[in-house]
Amino acid sequence: MNALSKQLKGLEETLQRVGLAVRWLGWPVLYAIAVGVSFWADRHKDQIKALVANKISFEQRVEIAIWAGGSLAGLLAVYVSVALVERLFRKRWSVISVFGKLNRWLVGLLALPFVTALRAEGVERSDPIWTVLLAAVAALAVGAAVYAWPAASDRADAEVAEADPQRQTWKSRWLPKLLVGLALAVLWAGYGYFFSEMSITNHHGLNTRTTDLGYYDNIFYQSLHGRPLGCSFIKGGTHASAHFDPILVLLAPLYHFYARAELLLALQSIWLGAGVVPVYLLARAKLNSRGAGLALAIAYVLYPALHGANMYEFHSLTLITPVILWLIYCLELRHFKSYAGLLVLACLCREDVPLLLCFVGLYGIVSSKRGLARAGLLTIVWCVAYYVLVKAVFMPAPGLLNTGSKGGYSYEYYFRDLIPHKKGILGMLLTLVSNPLYAIRKAFGNQAKVLYLLQIFVPLALLPLFARRARLMLVYGLLVTLLATRKPVFRIHFQYACLIFPLAFAAAPEGLRQLREDSRVSTGLGLKPDRLVRGAMGFVLMATLLLSWKFGALAENKSFRGGFGRIARSPLSPGTAERYQRIREMVDMIPPGASVTTTNRVGAHVSNRQHVYFYRQKKQTHFVFADEREIRNYSKRWHTARLQSGELKQLKAYRTFKLWRVDPTKAAATKARMKTRANKKRKRSKSSKSTKDRKPRTLPYRPKGPAK
Repeated sequence: MNALSKQLKGLEETLQRVGLAVRWLGWPVLYAIAVGVSFWADRHKDQIKALVANKISFEQRVEIAIWAGGSLAGLLAVYVSVALVERLFRKRWSVISVFGKLNRWLVGLLALPFVTALRAEGVERSDPIWTVLLAAVAALAVGAAVYAWPAASDRADAEVAEADPQRQTWKSRWLPKLLVGLALAVLWAGYGYFFSEMSITNHHGLNTRTTDLGYYDNIFYQSLHGRPLGCSFIKGGTHASAHFDPILVLLAPLYHFYARAELLLALQSIWLGAGVVPVYLLARAKLNSRGAGLALAIAYVLYPALHGANMYEFHSLTLITPVILWLIYCLELRHFKSYAGLLVLACLCREDVPLLLCFVGLYGIVSSKRGLARAGLLTIVWCVAYYVLVKAVFMPAPGLLNTGSKGGYSYEYYFRDLIPHKKGILGMLLTLVSNPLYAIRKAFGNQAKVLYLLQIFVPLALLPLFARRARLMLVYGLLVTLLATRKPVFRIHFQYACLIFPLAFAAAPEGLRQLREDSRVSTGLGLKPDRLVRGAMGFVLMATLLLSWKFGALAENKSFRGGFGRIARSPLSPGTAERYQRIREMVDMIPPGASVTTTNRVGAHVSNRQHVYFYRQKKQTHFVFADEREIRNYSKRWHTARLQSGELKQLKAYRTFKLWRVDPTKAAATKARMKTRANKKRKRSKSSKSTKDRKPRTLPYRPKGPAK
C-alpha cells in the first residue's frame, strides 16, 4: 500500500508539472499562431480577404502553419534567453516566474489576428458592426498587456511628491508640465492644420453645398456688415427662422481678415482642436495621472465622430464641443465664475443647447458634491429662461421642434415616425405614452442606431456608462438619437454627434475613477486598482486608433463621409483641380457688391455678399452663376425663357458650370414669353379636357354581309 501511495503521489506531482507546462506553453502557442498569421498576411496582402472568408488553398494553410511554427521557435528562444539573463543576475533559476511574466506581458500579441481581419478591404463598409467588435477585441488584448506591464504609475509618483515636497526638484516639478504642454500644443496644432487643409481641399473639390456652408458664410458676411444673423438664402432673410446662434455674430469680426468660406472651415478645425486641453485637464483632475490625461487627449484627436462633425461643412452646433468640455471642467473644479461665462457662451451656440445643458445642471444637483447642487439649479433656471426668451422674442416658431409658424423651418420630420399626426412634441409624447413598445422598437431595433452607439462609446471603453450620476449628462443626446427618424441624426458623419461625444469624453474619467475605487470590481475581477487606469487607457488608445483607421478621416477608407458624401483629399486630381480653377475664374469675374443667383453646388463660392439667392427664389440679380444640371422644374422653364429672350448673356462656361450677366431690359420679354407659354399650356389643358369629356360618336348598326 505504501508503494502504491507513493506512486500515486508521484503521478499527481507529474500531472501538476504537466499542467503547469501546458499553462506556460499554451500561451506561447497562441501567441505564435497570432504572429504567424499576421506575418503571412503581411506578405500576402492580396489574400487577406480570402483568409478572412476561409477561402485560401491547402498549400497556403500549410504555409501559415510553418510561419506559426517559426514564430513559436522564436518566442521560445526569447523566453529561454530571458530566463538565462535572470539566472545570471539573480544567481538562481526562476523559469516559472519568467514564463508567467512574459505570458502576461505579451498578451497584446493576440490583437494581431484581429488587426489582420481589419485589413480586409472594405470590411468597414460591408460589415461595420463586426469591424467595431474586431477593434474592441484587439483593444482588449492591448489593454490587458498594458495592465500587466511593470511600470510605476504617476499617481504613486504624485503621492510621493506630495508627501515629501523637499524631494521635488525643478526637473521633477516643471519638466513634466512643460513636456505635457508641448504635447498638447502639438496635438492641437497638428489637428487644426490637418483638418483645415482637408476641409478646404474638400471645399475646392466642390463637395460642399450652399446648404449649409453657403448659409453660414452668408451669415458671417451679413453679421459683419450690420445685419446680425442675416441670411438671404432662407425665409425672412434671417437665420433665426431656422436656428438662433448669436455666437456667429461674436465670431463675425474674424471674417474681416478673409471674407470667404475657407475661413469658416479653418476656424472650425482650430476651434475643435482646442478640445484637447479640457479633455486632458479633466482626466488629470479625476485620475491624478498625466499619462491618462495625455492618452485621452490623443484619443480625442483620433475620434471618428469628431472627424465627421468637423468635415461636414460648418455648423454652429459643432462649436459646442470644446465649450461643453471646458464647462464641465469648470463645474467639476468649482470654478463657478468661469462656469457661468461658459454657460452663457454655450447657450449662444444654438437655441436648443440649453435643453442639453439642463441635464448638466441636473447632474450638478444629484452629484452630492459641495456647491454643485446650487450651480446645477441655477443652470436649469437660466437655461429654461433663456430658451423661453429666445422662442418668444427672437424666433418666429415657438414650438419645441420649431413648429407653430409658417415663418420658420419645422424639424418635426426629424421624428416623423413618432409624430404620425403632425402634432409636434405633443404628438411624440402621446406616442410614447400610448405605444411605448413601438417607441422602444424604433429606438433599439435599428441596426444603424446600434452601430452609432458602438462607434460613440467603444472608443472610450464604455467608461461613460460607468460614471453613475454623470451619465445623466448623456440623456438628452441619447433621446434625440434614439427617437430620431432622420438618418443623419444617428450617423457619426454629421454635427448631431456633438450632442453626445463631448459629454462622453467628460464622463469617461469619472467612470474610470469610480471603477478604480469600487472594491467590488477589483475583488470580483481580480484587478489591481493602481493598474486599472493604465489598462483602460491602453484599450482607449488602441480602440480609437483602429476605429479611426476604419471610420475616421486620418486614413482613407471606404466608410468615412463628410456629411452625405465622400470627401476630396489632397492633392486634388488634375481634372478636379482644373475644374476648381475655372470656377474660381468665374467667381472672380463677379464684382464684390453685385447680386447673384446661384444653385446649391456652387453657392458656397459666391455667398460672401449681401444679395445672393437660390435660383428657385426667382430674384432679379446682376449675375447668374449656376450648375445647369441643378436648374429644374419651374426654374428650368424660367431659365429657358431668359436664355431665349436674351436676358442672360453668357460670360464664361466650363462644362455645366456657367456664368451669365443679366440684362434687366430684357426682363419684360422674358415675362412675355413665360405668359405666352402659360397661355398655350392652359389652352392645351382645356382642349384636352373638353376632348376627354366629349361623348364618343355612336355609328348606326349595319349587319355584316358579303362584300359587294
